[in-house]
Amino acid sequence: MVGPVVPHDKCYRYTEQKDAVEATLKSKDLKFKDVESMPMTEEGKLIDELVHLLGPFKTATEELSTSKHPTISFVYNVKKLLLHQLHPTAQDSHVIAEMKNAMRADFEPR
Repeated sequence: MVGPVVPHDKCYRYTEQKDAVEATLKSKDLKFKDVESMPMTEEGKLIDELVHLLGPFKTATEELSTSKHPTISFVYNVKKLLLHQLHPTAQDSHVIAEMKNAMRADFEPR
C-alpha cells in the first residue's frame, strides 16, 4: 500500500521526469519532431529551487527517523548542517533567499 503523496515528492518527481518527457517528445519515432526544448517557466524554476532547498531536510528527516537511537550529538550535527544550508548565496533567487532567511530565523533558536 502506498502512503499519501507529499507535495515535495510531487515536485521532485516533476523535476526528475521533465527531461524524460522532453526526450520522448523529441524522439524521431514519434510525430512530435518539431517540439523545441520545453521552456522553463518562472514557476518551474522556482519549483526546481524549492526542491533543491528542501532536499537536505528530506534527507535529514529520513536519517533521523531511521536511526533507532539518535544521540544528541547526531541531532546537533544535523541541525548545524541544515542551518549552514539556510544561508543565502549569490545564486539564490530573491524568493529563495527570503525563504532561507525566514527558515533560519525560525530554526536557529530551537
